[in-house]
Amino acid sequence: MNTAKERKKNFLSGQKGLIIGLAVSFAVLLLGYFFIIRPLLKDDKKPAGSTTSLIWEDERLVSGNQLLLYPAIAEDNINTIKIHNPDNDPRYVDWGFFYNKDEDESKNLDADSYYLTGYEYAAFKKDSFSYTAMAIGTVYCSARIEDHCTDFSVYGLDYTDINEKKYVVVTTRDGVSHTIVFGDKLPSGSGYYVRSIDENDVLDPETSESTGERKVRDSVYILTDVYTSSTLLSTPMNLTTPMLGFPANTNSRLQAFALWIDEDKYYTDKLDENGNVVKDENGNPVKTLSPAIYAKPTDVSSKDPFAVFGGMSVYDIVRPSGYYSSSSLEDLIDLFEDFQGSSVVEMAKEMTDSEGESYYGFEKELLKKYGLDDPYYMLLYRSNSIDNYVYFSRLIDGEYYYAYSLTFNVICKVDISKAYFLSWDLKKFISSSVFYLQIGNCKSIEITGNYFDLGVDNDSRKGEQNVNLKFRLDGSGQTLKVIEANSGRSIDVKNFRQFYRILADVALREEVDKALAAQAMKQDPIATVKIVTAESIVYKKDSSGNDTDEIDFTRPSVTKVFRFYKLTNGRVLLTIEDIDENGKSSGEAGSFYLVTGSVHKMLGAALDVYNGIDVDNITRG
Repeated sequence: MNTAKERKKNFLSGQKGLIIGLAVSFAVLLLGYFFIIRPLLKDDKKPAGSTTSLIWEDERLVSGNQLLLYPAIAEDNINTIKIHNPDNDPRYVDWGFFYNKDEDESKNLDADSYYLTGYEYAAFKKDSFSYTAMAIGTVYCSARIEDHCTDFSVYGLDYTDINEKKYVVVTTRDGVSHTIVFGDKLPSGSGYYVRSIDENDVLDPETSESTGERKVRDSVYILTDVYTSSTLLSTPMNLTTPMLGFPANTNSRLQAFALWIDEDKYYTDKLDENGNVVKDENGNPVKTLSPAIYAKPTDVSSKDPFAVFGGMSVYDIVRPSGYYSSSSLEDLIDLFEDFQGSSVVEMAKEMTDSEGESYYGFEKELLKKYGLDDPYYMLLYRSNSIDNYVYFSRLIDGEYYYAYSLTFNVICKVDISKAYFLSWDLKKFISSSVFYLQIGNCKSIEITGNYFDLGVDNDSRKGEQNVNLKFRLDGSGQTLKVIEANSGRSIDVKNFRQFYRILADVALREEVDKALAAQAMKQDPIATVKIVTAESIVYKKDSSGNDTDEIDFTRPSVTKVFRFYKLTNGRVLLTIEDIDENGKSSGEAGSFYLVTGSVHKMLGAALDVYNGIDVDNITRG
């Protein structure tokens, strides 16, 4: 930018600079006229018209010497907008908007609302609708370039069938209709040649009064492209919000979260509404695809003690069973508050199933195009009592997925940043703690196993050690008492609490291959821990959330069995079995391994507490 001193020097440079400046300005204006202004008004084939007079009754002359093709229509007076664009994909040639006056429960339509025609389910962008309503409601033309055209082919406005052309029809709530037909783009690309095919009264050019003659308007106009291409000549996808599911409520927890992963499919017996296994005609159990991860909120009034004793665990992990949720799962509530993709690429059409019932969906070939005919991931999250299902393709180019929202009937492009949890391994959803149980809620802890002790603090106890102990607990807090049931020996509570801290440090590592896990479980476990919870009374709460003296229910005693199987010298597989108050077992299953040293440390600490040796978390490490 020139300084003030330089500008002053330029101003004083004399007549020569002024002449050169005028010459350059004239050249620019001349070029602008021939290459910009003149092509807009007239070319070798298109005669120039004028906007200085009104020749049709619906025309309105506005400021800036522009023409309104017809009187402005307010957004809230629009009844329908029909858009026909044969340049679009065949599935999206015809679309638009309609005003729904009364509530329609059969189609789930609210009263006094606008919807996309043919895509009533879609959540369109409010601003986009306003721009569309503005583009068709107030059609500003910069010029009427031919008053009474006899050869519309010059402008690309000739046709024998109007469906060959792009056109838009707007209808008001009182039944007035206007139709605009689009022809060629202007040479500058800044707009279109258009015509209105509504019947109209002809005006007397001198009095602007009707001549009494009524005819189809045969003028040609220039429509500057402000919102036209992005609204009236666009597709419904560009105006639709790429919603993947209804927003989650950040003031509460997810009511359910489930994720199916193609490479790690889980099949379980299908159960009927009474909890019985469904069998096929040959008497074999019917298998159903179960999610790799399925979680639901911890119920504070649950009769399952481990659902309550999870401490900080907000969600119960239903599958794989026996584990507790990590904080990562809790963080997803923020993501699902506004779960959207980056753009909509396809919208479902109404279809009919084999029984004649209508539904919105996609042809299999179209789903295959996006890798969604056999989705790699399937997601369910329940919020506000609404189940949101989303199918995902594999990750594409390391950057994005295609997602099919069954809730909103759209296929969206989704950046990896909006679906980052799909790349999590199962361990990310699970708390690493194995014995996630408050000590005061234990009735007994039975621990058995063998390990090779190298000695601690130079004591004489070395070699193969066998552990077979059962600690009975009574009371809680300061009244807690611990007895070793097999011997009747009283255990020092303070030292037992140190042992319990070591239990709490036993942590999961990574997932184990299913085949490898199955092979490991054919051996005898190297260690087993069996925990039985204490039966407890749950009291009703008052309005402040405090316990009252009134009993709500009794929480039963249940059992959890942890088994450790050797995988390698340094790793062990952990399996978990839940047994309810009626003795019904969940079955034994394992998904993760632990470091062998942590199991040996646990066994050694149990033996130490039994023998009255101070349990030291450091030396036992």
